[in-house]
Amino acid sequence: MDIKPSTGKYTWSNKRTGPRHIAARLDRFLVQDSFLLLGLNLTSKILPFGGSDHKPIILEMEMNKNLGPIPFRFNPMWATQPDFQKMVADTWSPPVNGSSFYVWEEKLRRLKKKLRSWVKLLPSPNDNKIQAGLALEIHQAGMEENEVTSIDIQAEIRLHSNLHDACRQEAEWWRTKARCK
Repeated sequence: MDIKPSTGKYTWSNKRTGPRHIAARLDRFLVQDSFLLLGLNLTSKILPFGGSDHKPIILEMEMNKNLGPIPFRFNPMWATQPDFQKMVADTWSPPVNGSSFYVWEEKLRRLKKKLRSWVKLLPSPNDNKIQAGLALEIHQAGMEENEVTSIDIQAEIRLHSNLHDACRQEAEWWRTKARCK
């Protein structure tokens, strides 16, 4: 069974303009019917062009699982935000009465609660990548529907560069999160 893509039409293009332009769906996912009985929701997507003349495709398999609450982890990249130091100082400065250990624990508890809400206001490292990918995807979808011009090709190159930069930033975020040296 062919898993039809939910986004995009073509997975390959010769990147030419005018009547010499050719695009086709060459790449696809094929699964056996018995695979669908496992209770997975299968979807495929055609992603924006990478460095090749083929667009990458992705197969997403979803199964409903609740893994419970996500534990709190401090991310060192938060400290690079301009308002981080002030937010920490404002949260830490109100006095707490009790033993030294209780004061320490209470201030950490307050800071953790404040950080959880503050982090939700920050743009996710994935946001820039998603926005850049969406812009490229919209542009390429327009190229699939209309005749391709050299201006379209130049815009595609610029949008591809933006996506590459956003992917590099996200990779740095994951490298930091994974504590790689």
